[in-house]
Amino acid sequence: MSEPILTDEHVATIAAAAEAIIPADDFDGGVAPLDPGPVIATRARYQAHVARLYAQGLAALEQSVSIMFPGRRFVELSLAERG
Repeated sequence: MSEPILTDEHVATIAAAAEAIIPADDFDGGVAPLDPGPVIATRARYQAHVARLYAQGLAALEQSVSIMFPGRRFVELSLAERG
């Protein structure tokens, strides 16, 4: 098996994006307790084309963040800023 295409930074960004989509509220803890970053990375490890799509999407996300919040990364944004 080749090296995974998704890096630790990608995994952290996936987790942060998932939390922004389904945040904790009065009902439950949102998606964060499900640890979506590593779950998606594990699945993508066996589907290189999927991993490449995630990597491309995450690169586009970071590019948008760099325009709106110069010098910052998505994982550094508050939950409100991620929305």
